[in-house]
Amino acid sequence: MDVHEIVYWSRLGAWASGGLGSVLLLWALALWRPGRARRFCPGPRERWWRRARPMRLVMTQVCGYDLTGLPGGGAGGAVGGGAGGGGEVVCPECGGRVGKGRRPLRRAWRGRPGRLGVALVVLAGVVACAPMLKTRSWQKLVPTTVLIGVKRAVGTEWMPTRLRRELENRLDGGGLYAWQERFLIPGLQRDLRSDRFGRNAVTAIWRLRLMGAPGWAAIERSLLSQERQEQQLAAEALRRRCFVQTWKGRELVREPSEVLLRATAEGLARDEINWWAGMGDNAYEGFGFLLQFPERAAPYVAEGLVSDDMQRRLLSAGLAVQLRRSEMYHRAVPILVAHVADNAIRRDAKFAVANLALMKHDAVHALEGMKEKGDRQQKAIAELLLVRLQPGGRGWADERINRVLETYYWPPQEGDWVTLGEQRWSNE
Repeated sequence: MDVHEIVYWSRLGAWASGGLGSVLLLWALALWRPGRARRFCPGPRERWWRRARPMRLVMTQVCGYDLTGLPGGGAGGAVGGGAGGGGEVVCPECGGRVGKGRRPLRRAWRGRPGRLGVALVVLAGVVACAPMLKTRSWQKLVPTTVLIGVKRAVGTEWMPTRLRRELENRLDGGGLYAWQERFLIPGLQRDLRSDRFGRNAVTAIWRLRLMGAPGWAAIERSLLSQERQEQQLAAEALRRRCFVQTWKGRELVREPSEVLLRATAEGLARDEINWWAGMGDNAYEGFGFLLQFPERAAPYVAEGLVSDDMQRRLLSAGLAVQLRRSEMYHRAVPILVAHVADNAIRRDAKFAVANLALMKHDAVHALEGMKEKGDRQQKAIAELLLVRLQPGGRGWADERINRVLETYYWPPQEGDWVTLGEQRWSNE
C-alpha cells in the first residue's frame, strides 16, 4: 500500500467517523428536553476506579427508577435541585441517595450518544489532519495573525523553523493590514536585542524602516531601551536618516534629537557590535556623526572624557581635538599621551599620535613632558612630532613616524578625521 492509498483510506475513515459522530450528536440533542419533569435514579455511587474505565465514556450503569413525586425533593416534587429544592431522597430500588451534589437523570438510558459523538468527531479531525501535518505545506494554512502572535510570544530564536520561514515569506511579499503591522512591531523590536539567532536584528531594523511612520516611531522608542544592541542599532538607523546623498555631497535633512546624540556618544564605548549587511562599526559611525554637530556634541564629549570606559575616553579625546574644543585639552591631552605608550591595545597609538599632530603647537608642552618621562615609544614619537613642527622637518618626521607605528595612513591632512589609527575622509 503506497502513500496515496494510505491518505485515501484515512480521509475516507475520517469522513465516516465524522458523519457518524454528527448523527450521534443530533440524536443526543433530540433526547435532551429541558422541560421534562420526570427524574430517574442514577444508581449507587461508584468508586473512582470504576468511573475511570474507558467504557464509562459511552456507557453508564444506571438504576433508572422514577423518582418523580417522592418526598424529600423540592416544590412540586422535584428531586435534587430545582426551585425550592435542596432535599435528599433515597431510591426505593437501589438505596442510592440523590440530592446534595448528585443530580437525578433526565432519562434512564445507559448509552451516552452525545459523548460518543464528540469523541468520533475529534477522532475524525485528527485522522484528517495527520496526512497534512506530514507534508511541507501545512504552515501555509496558518493565519498571518497567528504567526505574528507566535513570534511575539516566543521570539524569533525559539520560533519553529517552518512557522518562522513562512512568516518571513509573507512579510517579504507584503500585503499586511495596518493593524497587523502594528501588532508585528513589538516582535520586531524584540529582534533588535542581542540573542543567539544570526542576522535577525538587521532584518528587523530593515522591516521597521519599510513600515514608514509607525516603524520609525518604534525605532525612536528603541533609543530609550536598556539593551545595548537594540539602542545602538536604532541609533545607527536614525543617524542615516538625518542625511541624504546629493550631487553636492551629503546634506542634512533632519536635525538629530538629544536622545540620538546621547545614544551615539554612549556607542563610543567598547562593545562587540559590528553590523552586517554593509553597516559599519557603531563607534566609527558615531565618531563621524558627532563631528557634524560641534556645538551640540560638546557636552557629550566632555562627559566621555571622564567615562569609565577606556575606548570612550580615547575617542572623546580625539573628538575634543578634531572639534577644536580647546577648553577640553587639559583632559584630552593626558589621555592621548597615555595611549602613545607601547601597550597591548591595538591601534590606539596611531589614533593618539594623529590627534596630537592635529593639535600642532598646542601639544608642545605635553610632547616635551612625554619626551622626558615616557617609555621608549613615547620618547621617539614625541621627538618626531616636535621635529615635525619645525620648518622643513615634516617630510623626514612623517617617514620616521610611519616606521615607528608601522602604518601607511600618515600623515592626517586638514579636514580629515581619524578613528583608531585609520584615516577616513569626512565627505564619505
